[in-house]
Amino acid sequence: MKFKQYLAAGLFAMILAASVRADEIIDNPQYQSWAKHKPGTSVTLQSDMVAGTLSQSRQTMQTLVSIDENNATVQMTMDMGPSAPALRQISLIPAKVEKSREGIPLNYAGTLKEIGKETVQIAGKSYNCVVTEFTGRNAQGTAVGKFWRTVEIPGGMAKMELTVTARGTQNLKTTVLTMELK
Repeated sequence: MKFKQYLAAGLFAMILAASVRADEIIDNPQYQSWAKHKPGTSVTLQSDMVAGTLSQSRQTMQTLVSIDENNATVQMTMDMGPSAPALRQISLIPAKVEKSREGIPLNYAGTLKEIGKETVQIAGKSYNCVVTEFTGRNAQGTAVGKFWRTVEIPGGMAKMELTVTARGTQNLKTTVLTMELK
């Protein structure tokens, strides 16, 4: 008799957990920003990275390949400099995400806290952005920074400042990355 009670309690807990999760699924702001555009639309982000005494500038182009009711397919092409081929990656951006995951970078666990709103000037145009602070970690290390986001821009990112501290085998390596739409 006790086994049936445990089984029933376990099933009830799973149903309750599933219903709680379903209530926490929301529209993904990143998907929404791409959904306003047609395939072929692209944005170029300029990033400047400083790691110790090394500094690099790179451009990353994000291009909407396709979009449907479930996902936006975006190709990211990063210029790796004159001596290396461009790096290409395809990303699926889901239409819905867990409420606690919206805006958190992929492969990171962490928190995102809205700290205000700010107008950002890009190529002579003003964008009203939500400013958030991010603190997170993944298997390689930790990250702390700010994001300026708006659904007016495909992909949503207007500006980013991020400090990444990677755990290496011998020491910690800190990289400061700033990225802005150009």
